[in-house]
Amino acid sequence: MVKNSVKAKPLCVVADAFFSKANFITPLVEQGITLVTRLRHDAVGFLPPFYCGRGRPPKRGKCIKLAKRFNQMQKQTTTAWLYGKQRQVQYVVIDLFLRDVKHKVRVVIADGTNRPILLVSTFLDLSPTQILEIYAARFSIEIASRELKQHFGLGDYQSTTTLAFLRFTQLCCIAASLARLVLLKRHSPEGIHETDGGSTAPSTISSVRQHLRRFVMRQLIFDKSAHSADLTECHIDIEAICRVAA
Repeated sequence: MVKNSVKAKPLCVVADAFFSKANFITPLVEQGITLVTRLRHDAVGFLPPFYCGRGRPPKRGKCIKLAKRFNQMQKQTTTAWLYGKQRQVQYVVIDLFLRDVKHKVRVVIADGTNRPILLVSTFLDLSPTQILEIYAARFSIEIASRELKQHFGLGDYQSTTTLAFLRFTQLCCIAASLARLVLLKRHSPEGIHETDGGSTAPSTISSVRQHLRRFVMRQLIFDKSAHSADLTECHIDIEAICRVAA
């Protein structure tokens, strides 16, 4: 079921300008993987070739500097969700070929602070707004990947099959999503937020892990205790055990 659900949706890779090269783009396109990346400010593109009917058909069309097209073409405006806010962005879009890339790509030239921003997508059905939002989500994806490796063991798992890796990755993402919900709603199950200084809501992923371990340790130690029992006398000893476990 997991295998079928993964294959049903196209995979999209988001990368920075360092990976906007033909030797990285071409293998992804050939495997049906969508790439959204950024181009250098001095990048050039090639328009689709025009054959006049005489001689050998050209392999590519006119070479153009992409950044200059922002002022040469009619600008459009869209509202996109970028970096946590809705912003209005002026842009132009053009479908063309990149150097040494045989497949046509979609380039979105957006208004930047000092100079136009060049974004490219190998999937032509993506709208300019989607391309802008997908690339803007790259930073959130990098933060999420770092948290999955630091707090949820994504980098520690060893597997030999693709299906096993995909299942474990989905479990890590679910755990991270649940932890984020705890942080956003600022509440947790009874007893999970008890600390030495009183009841405080967890503020980071690390604190969520520590509070969860404390909660589990208390449940294991006091499993046979009455719900109305006064456990304040052994609070110090239990805290020492919880610190070792956490």
